[in-house]
Amino acid sequence: MARSRGQGTFRATEKKTAGGFTVGGASTFVSDAGLGKLTGGFYNVEIGAKDYVGTATINTISTGKLPAYTSILTKGALSVTGTVNGGATDTLVLHGEGGLTQTAPIKVGNLLLLGKGTVALDGVANNEIGNIAADMSTGVLKLKNQTDMKVDKIQDRTVTPAADVDGIAAKSTEIHLGIGKKLDVRSNIKTTDDAKLEADKMDLGSKVDIGKQLTLEKADKNSAVNIGTGGDWDGLNNSKYEKIKIGGNGQSGDINIAGTTFKNHIGY
Repeated sequence: MARSRGQGTFRATEKKTAGGFTVGGASTFVSDAGLGKLTGGFYNVEIGAKDYVGTATINTISTGKLPAYTSILTKGALSVTGTVNGGATDTLVLHGEGGLTQTAPIKVGNLLLLGKGTVALDGVANNEIGNIAADMSTGVLKLKNQTDMKVDKIQDRTVTPAADVDGIAAKSTEIHLGIGKKLDVRSNIKTTDDAKLEADKMDLGSKVDIGKQLTLEKADKNSAVNIGTGGDWDGLNNSKYEKIKIGGNGQSGDINIAGTTFKNHIGY
């Protein structure tokens, strides 16, 4: 374990042999209480390493215990087994190449995902993520979130110099928001395969670029889909895709379209 105050970075590094480490809860490596002692203004609290060959388990992190910028890094798989209670301005960075699973929610202002594999943040429906970005161009992102969410730039402090990750880059992505919530795409959503976005309100911005099919659905299947000027969904004029599908078998509300030009094949 090493710490560096010169650059404002605290590093906790596990042994490089196969195994695993746990962060939060009663962990003997970095516990919930231990994290709480690191909230005093570090530039980055970095736990693990991108070349660590073991697994990383994230157990309960209590309210007020997550440092303002926290990176949990492994080359293996990650799992979230306890609720992560971050603040609205906190940033959590997760890096893994063996995918991610969860049985408990993540609640944090900014979530940055790095690495490869399938990141399955759809194991629970009550994630509360304010802003998200992902640099995992060969990976798959699946996410359920019960609050409004922005796809935005988030700074990556695990590299030198630090660099912004501009939205989501993935092989494919599925994002599902809770009923009545808004997905605000302020940066890229770029995939080589499909993307499915489910939200009652959407602003798709100008940087959606989907390699294959873009599917848009409402969270409330009984409500009308209003696309375009003055509607619940806006920004489709600027979106790129091979084909697009609006609604699905469960959509019972009307579909109303105004002031929108579709680029390619459209299905309902």
